[in-house]
Amino acid sequence: MPVVRKASFDDARKIEEINAAVWQTAYKNLLPAEVLNTRKADEKRIDDWQQRTDNGKYTILVYDDGEVSGYLWAGPARDDIGIVYEIYALYVKSDRQRQGIGRALLTAYQTQINYAPHYLYMLKGNLPAARFYESMGGKNFPEQNRNKEYAGHDISEVIYIFAREL
Repeated sequence: MPVVRKASFDDARKIEEINAAVWQTAYKNLLPAEVLNTRKADEKRIDDWQQRTDNGKYTILVYDDGEVSGYLWAGPARDDIGIVYEIYALYVKSDRQRQGIGRALLTAYQTQINYAPHYLYMLKGNLPAARFYESMGGKNFPEQNRNKEYAGHDISEVIYIFAREL
């Protein structure tokens, strides 16, 4: 039976493989090819995930149905917008999307933080993700959207805020 559980040190390789693979598909028309081509599941990135799973600062949940099919990574907010929690990443293997995995991960996290307000940024133009976050109660506040530099390229990000009182 599928379960959402806390990620372990041993999940790091699978988490990074999902991260790299989803970047290749989800951001194909949103980021330059030279940026996507650098996103690989290498040993340094796997080591970074191993350190994150051992660091009590982060919440890392995985959806495990015999194999890790998706993950959510969250922690303290990195922006000063009056919200304490931020989701840094929520990725589901491309061939497993639209099967309730993202919903299960997000709901487990929201339950864990007792539905406290939280937010995430997503790449502008990622319409499947936008529809998912909206279906889960996320609201976009355009005044909080941002532009930033990533790997030498300007990118636009859209914020989604999850709060019961919105």
